[in-house]
Amino acid sequence: MHTRPRLVFLLVVFAVLAGCTSEKAPSSPMVSEGAAVSPFAVPDPAPKILEKNTAVGAEGASVQVGAAQVTVPAGLVTAGTEIHVPQVAQIDRQPAELYGQPVNVQHDAPLRKPVIVRWTLPAMSDVQRASLVLVHWSEQARAWEPRLDQPFRIEGGVLTAELAEFSFWDWVANVGQKVGEITGARKDGPKCGGAALTSWVRGVVDPDEGTPAAAIRVCFEPDHDDLVTIRVVNNRPFTQQLTMSSGNQNWAWTWPGPPGHGVAAAVYDAARAVFDSKTSYLLPPLTEVAVGIDRPAEPGQVVIGATAKVTRATVFTDVVRFAMDQVNVGGFENPLLTAFVQAVYECGGKQLLTQPDLGDPAAFVRTVLGTIGSCAEEIRRGDSEFGKRFEQLSLAAIKKLGATGDAVVIKANRLAYQAAGAIKALTFAEVAFYVTDQLQNALVGPLTLSVRGNGRPQQLGGWTPTCRNTTTDADALYRNVALQDQFQDTSKELWQFPGWDAAAEAGVRPLSKCGPGYLTQLAAAVPGRWADKKAAGVIAGKIRALATRNDPHAVRFDGIGALSLSLTARDLKTQGYVDTGNAYDQTSPSCVRYAKDGENLSFSVEAKTGRVLAIRNFGGDQALHTQIGAIRVGSTLAQLRKAFAGYSVDERLAGDFGQGSNGVIVSSPAGAIGLGLADASAGDYAAGRATVDYVAGVGLPGQAPSRREDGC
Repeated sequence: MHTRPRLVFLLVVFAVLAGCTSEKAPSSPMVSEGAAVSPFAVPDPAPKILEKNTAVGAEGASVQVGAAQVTVPAGLVTAGTEIHVPQVAQIDRQPAELYGQPVNVQHDAPLRKPVIVRWTLPAMSDVQRASLVLVHWSEQARAWEPRLDQPFRIEGGVLTAELAEFSFWDWVANVGQKVGEITGARKDGPKCGGAALTSWVRGVVDPDEGTPAAAIRVCFEPDHDDLVTIRVVNNRPFTQQLTMSSGNQNWAWTWPGPPGHGVAAAVYDAARAVFDSKTSYLLPPLTEVAVGIDRPAEPGQVVIGATAKVTRATVFTDVVRFAMDQVNVGGFENPLLTAFVQAVYECGGKQLLTQPDLGDPAAFVRTVLGTIGSCAEEIRRGDSEFGKRFEQLSLAAIKKLGATGDAVVIKANRLAYQAAGAIKALTFAEVAFYVTDQLQNALVGPLTLSVRGNGRPQQLGGWTPTCRNTTTDADALYRNVALQDQFQDTSKELWQFPGWDAAAEAGVRPLSKCGPGYLTQLAAAVPGRWADKKAAGVIAGKIRALATRNDPHAVRFDGIGALSLSLTARDLKTQGYVDTGNAYDQTSPSCVRYAKDGENLSFSVEAKTGRVLAIRNFGGDQALHTQIGAIRVGSTLAQLRKAFAGYSVDERLAGDFGQGSNGVIVSSPAGAIGLGLADASAGDYAAGRATVDYVAGVGLPGQAPSRREDGC
């Protein structure tokens, strides 16, 4: 028996998906505009047997049935038996399709040989003839099923096929239609609201600048959040492709325009499924689309450009559109239309990737025609890559369709196969006039729209330093701090903004992992990399302060190294410090000492509140030095006075620094630093020749460490 692997497979799966069994064509056809000429407006014409039929025995015979000749070869049936060849009514021309003369052979036993049927074909165009398919009547589905695996040949206007399975056979061709070129057509420019664009946008470039004849016409308007909407009109009767050309951005969103219903809509929808990407978007002829642009993720000034031009994909799309306009596949009512066109695009797109760009546009059109023809042929073969792909897409389309009769699916399949055959016959001459304007535009060059603006700033402090390259880190620090939105007003220097100091403080925080030596180098390098020297000076100061925090021996007014006066008893415990009590008051001490084995520094902590009062150099660390002036053991009193000019310097030179010693307490609103002085003459003290012999530590105002013993 003759097998029907592809179409039967589609129908069986369809029946399972739709929950239906075999049924006749629906009594109410699909309804849409133009239903009077749609092939889906009427059921398939059923074959009708006339009264006369011819009996043929073992000797064989030829029987004329209208425009068909049915030849029963000798020996087809055994002696004493016969078959019957009935006369069958001709089928009138149907919407979109031209039928031949139906034939049938009635037999009770299997045929021992094929029956040879020769149909005399009417006058047809090359495109119509190329669309021809053999069909077999399914009484169950009440439809003419295409049989692509049944061989036939056409010679001298006669189609010949050897058929071994009956009921009725016939041929069907697509009547086709002729659609001309849209010439000289232009479209009004898009309309955008007058609201100001989002604040990150510094300017836009409209490529048409109000010129009605420009290839694309553009306007810009704000969207929600930081998005910008760009409305684009393709002002040409051919497809263009809008591609991101600068700024390293993707579309935030795309809008294809109002939904269409028809072959053209299916063509462009399928083209989008294959050719659109995150950075490219098809512009169908004389239509308005819209795309969204988001604020760039990288800080700094960015120019986001998008270029509209003729490409391989657009030429291919337009030639497919022209080809589909030449055949009648039932329009949008054909549930397999999009599946067929998408398969063509996927096949053609794969082949065209190996082709050169538009150098000789006419040669490229010829290449496209060849590609479409070979893809159409492949789709008609069920064992090919894109024949299988068409089947896969068809199943998905059928699933979306919902419950309907098998006849609709069969007709949709048949029309798709007719279209595949028809578009193989298109010639360059037929297509060239359609794409003339497009080919000329390819030689003129593309148009580019652009949005210039500031990218989205980093989170303050949200960067990673190298801790090795001062140039790289100075530049990265500038991008992190100076490019914040709060500093966009170019009429001011950066240092003049009230938020600059706080931003600088936050921006340098990632540098805390770098060593103090590198930080000192970076602080010196920053002013040389920045144009705003005062702003760079603030940054450099923050880096130097950070360097001292990273130096475990640097004494500041708020702490020593990584240790801070803002710590609490709870914090100290988590860092391994232990409450050792107060050696001089063990009953109700006002303060206690927190210490850690192996550490020179200890903490004076208020017993009642747990707040740190002072950080003391209990172990006598000789490496301690002040952040300001680097005053250390061996520094002179004169150096100390000079380093802390402008601060409160309390020189205790009457043995009142504790245990009868002399010293100095330097105070600021943040804290007070205690430094012991070696014994010297009154003249040496007065002249500043006395030297520092002990850096006692730092405490809250009024709590500076000294040599005084208080048990904490």
